[in-house]
Order: sequence, then structure tokens, then C-alpha cells
Amino acid sequence: MSLKVVVEIIEKVCGVLSLFTMSVLLYLIIFKSPQRLGVYKYLMIYLSIFELIYASLNFWTPSQIYTKDSGFLVAMDQKLMVFPVGMCNLLYFFMFGTSLANFGVHFIYRFLAKQRMDQFQRYTSIHLDHMPTFPWYCLYNIYLYVFGMNEATEQFMRLKVLQNDSIDNLSFIGFYIYPVDQNGKEYVNWHSIFGLTAVSTLI
Repeated sequence: MSLKVVVEIIEKVCGVLSLFTMSVLLYLIIFKSPQRLGVYKYLMIYLSIFELIYASLNFWTPSQIYTKDSGFLVAMDQKLMVFPVGMCNLLYFFMFGTSLANFGVHFIYRFLAKQRMDQFQRYTSIHLDHMPTFPWYCLYNIYLYVFGMNEATEQFMRLKVLQNDSIDNLSFIGFYIYPVDQNGKEYVNWHSIFGLTAVSTLI
């Protein structure tokens, strides 16, 4: 059995486990949690539903990660998927970034709860669930317009990964910092650097 097959089996097993554990967690939060949790219960429900969707996406949309030299790409093959591959790849990247933002919201809530601030319940119920909205919007646009398929990432996929094979059925998102120009000379891809800086700042 090849290493690639082993990795695919591990990913599938972990995907099933994540769906199971998140479903159990959601059930416990909704039906077994004490009333004194207050707004925190709804924050936990929101985070659990989000992670359940993310786990489902990770399970149903097999992706390959390629990294070499100054390039990094997450690629999906339309032949292996039922849904439009470009949409799934963008959603996969988008939900990964949003998941990190959600962790931030969770820890902010716990910090404020520990401080026992006045009017805490009203503040969190109105504002806290909407805090990731701005990172959502920014991350979506960065992934779509900066990390989407472009000349540099296509060059990386053709030359570094597939050795000039066809990329017709593929969708990929990522960056390539030092692509090569027509004369074979490396140059700095500021497009990718801007995207990396923006995403790192948001996270």
C-alpha cells in the first residue's frame, strides 16, 4: 500500500470521526447543557455548526497540498468531485481562515466573562456572534482575487508539480513568491506577498 493511499485513508477516518464528535457535541450543547450558560450556549452552538460544516467540506472535497521552493497550493480535481471544484476550493480556504477567527471570538468571550463586566450578557448577545463578519468578508476577497488561479500559480502547478501536464480539470488556490519571467529569471511576486501579509494580519 502506497503512502498516498495511507494518507487518504487516514483523512477519511479522521473526517468521519470529526463529523461524529461534532454531532455529539452539538447534541450535548443543545439538549444537555445547563441554563446558566446563557449566551455562551448559543455561541457554542454557532461554533459547533460551523465546524460541522467545515468537517463535512473537508470530508467530501478531497484536496491535495503542494509545497515546493517558494510556492504553496491547495488543489482539487473536478474528476474526483460532484460539486464545482472552484467553489469548493474557495470555500475550503475561506472556512479555514474563518475558523481561526472563530477561535479568537471564543477566547474574547471567555476573557470578558472572567472579568464579570456589567451588561455582559446583552453586549455579547448583540455583538459577539457578528465579530467574524469583517474577517469573513476580507478573507473571502483575498482568497478570491489574490490567491486564486493566476499566471504565477499556474506556472508553479505546471512546472513544479505536474511537469507541464494538463491542468484543465484542476482548481487551485495559493501563492508563488518567486516565479520565473520569460527570460528564466526569478522575480518577486508582490501580489502573493500582499495576500500573505493581509491574511496574517487578519489572523
